[in-house]
Amino acid sequence: MAEIAEDKIIKVAVSGASGRMGKAIITQIISNPYFQLVAAFDRSNSSLVGSDATAFIGKTSGIMIASEFSKPLTSTPDVLIDFTLPVSTINLLEFCEKYKIPAVIGTTGFSSEEKRKIANFAEKYGAVFSPNMSPGVNITFKLLENAASFFTDEYDVEIIESHHRNKVDAPSGTALAMAKILSSVKKNLIESEYCFGRKGVTGTRKKNEIGFSVVRGGDIVGEHSVIFAGIGETIELTHKSSSRDSYSKGALLAAKFLCENTPGLYSMNDVLSL
Repeated sequence: MAEIAEDKIIKVAVSGASGRMGKAIITQIISNPYFQLVAAFDRSNSSLVGSDATAFIGKTSGIMIASEFSKPLTSTPDVLIDFTLPVSTINLLEFCEKYKIPAVIGTTGFSSEEKRKIANFAEKYGAVFSPNMSPGVNITFKLLENAASFFTDEYDVEIIESHHRNKVDAPSGTALAMAKILSSVKKNLIESEYCFGRKGVTGTRKKNEIGFSVVRGGDIVGEHSVIFAGIGETIELTHKSSSRDSYSKGALLAAKFLCENTPGLYSMNDVLSL
């Protein structure tokens, strides 16, 4: 294979380096000659701070996991990829502003104020902000948008999502994004109420309600189903992830997109031209 010119290689910083997604992204980076890992961050109490970022796969990258963004970098990143927690992401924006680099943000669970801060940052430096980086999930979003238009208000809508036992927010950002799509398409759901759980004598189901069911257990990567339940029939649209590869590959696509476009707030729809 011909050697790739240095100016064609995208230099990436990864936050949440010891997490499931962080490790998946690092694995993708070091296996892709068009990307280079130049920095890795993790929470200060992580036992992996100070260790090589690729030690978990038995490799040596020379990039040590750091907890302090103020430490000098050996190479300035072109982009940062973040899958952490909201408070960490907001702090990371200061790092990105310091180096004037865009951010790929796959973290979920933000408040309205935090989303506003991300939007303000994106206008200056650029960000792809999406509840799910998987190309397949984002294609499913488009299929859902199309499918929802065909169902009358005689069909009840329920969303079921399943994730591993360590996921800290519920429902998932993907499930909430699905509900938002449904509300934007189906007129009867524009003012819909979200039902996040049922217990005891709840009475009959509200007509314009979107129900959520949440499963947490084991190492489930991610499963999402939207159910349209009518009289005498049920239609389901489902996406299942068998590994984190699709998310990490999508994150790299988003990183490349940011490096090739002017600053702004983008979604995976923009990245995938959906």
